[in-house]
Amino acid sequence: MLLIENIKLADIEENARAILAEQKQDEKFSEIIVSCKSLSHYEGRTFKTLLPQILAAIIVASYHIVVGVSLAFSAILIPNLEPNITNGNNTNEITATKAECSWIASVIVIVVPIGAIIGGFFMDGIGRLNTIKLAAIPSALGWALIATAQNVPMIIIGRLLTGFASAWGTSPAIVYITEIARADMRGSLISSAPAFASLGE
Repeated sequence: MLLIENIKLADIEENARAILAEQKQDEKFSEIIVSCKSLSHYEGRTFKTLLPQILAAIIVASYHIVVGVSLAFSAILIPNLEPNITNGNNTNEITATKAECSWIASVIVIVVPIGAIIGGFFMDGIGRLNTIKLAAIPSALGWALIATAQNVPMIIIGRLLTGFASAWGTSPAIVYITEIARADMRGSLISSAPAFASLGE
């Protein structure tokens, strides 16, 4: 009888220890959840907490202006590359054939897949904002080449660089907006990016 009572008592003590251990785990888990919530002070529903998200989204989405400018620039550039003959002389410094004009207009879309893939690797490796900052380098180089072009190949190389940079910088911008925006505003803030692209056109 004493042996049975000792076994029951040992079982009760073991169950009590297991329950205490489980309660401690639950408390630790609750602490983790509470600490995560306290870090996310932008989850409130007030305009004051929403304003930093809106500003960050606008700043990052403004990179899409580069996309709009890059796409629309050929419409301005190509008419100026056509031969302008006055008194039997061509007055344009740089002229392009129809085939070259086609390349100038369409070369951007050739490098977009490459830029998007490379941008994805950089985005995971160095972060979203750093990828956007890095994408500004080929964009600036491309526009500098276009501005100082002495011939059509320089223009095409500049267009390649701007197209590459356009694809490289836009995906990280969208991902960054997705990460910082609260759930009820995420769609609206992401939709601001195409608006900036049309602003560039």
